[in-house]
Amino acid sequence: MDLNYEWLWGKQPKRSTNLKLSMTSGLISAALLASCASNDLPVIVLAEHPDGRGVPAIDDVIVEMKNEYVQDCYGPVVLREIPETRCQTELFQLLERRYRLNYKKVHVDMASDDLFFRDVDSRIRVMVRTDPDVRQRVKAQFRSQEELLSYYKALYGFNAITSASN
Repeated sequence: MDLNYEWLWGKQPKRSTNLKLSMTSGLISAALLASCASNDLPVIVLAEHPDGRGVPAIDDVIVEMKNEYVQDCYGPVVLREIPETRCQTELFQLLERRYRLNYKKVHVDMASDDLFFRDVDSRIRVMVRTDPDVRQRVKAQFRSQEELLSYYKALYGFNAITSASN
């Protein structure tokens, strides 16, 4: 027995047409969101040192590390992509512990400062031990490793860069 309910609800469109339409609109909106969000990624350039305290070798290392970090770790987490690397996973887990899944770009900036400058600190310590020129400049311009790190964090931190670009 074939029941025909067309007289009750009218002619129904095929489900495959609705599915294709919804998938197409979903892909278009995802592409638009991705293209808009990727434009907000910070661009890192060498900072100026008006007081003459900077160490050029440390500046170069930080800019190189930061550009890699933005592309490999910060960008995918800000765009809420699925973490694929160790760096992305660490950042995402830190955000999840602090803010659950309700994190915003400001939260990613703060968490990125913590994780990024942990790596910068270890790299600077190696540079100071192995490069006599860097060691001499650091000893002449900074009283401690903490002062050095806080100086560079103020110059190259994610909060400083993203607030200056907005």
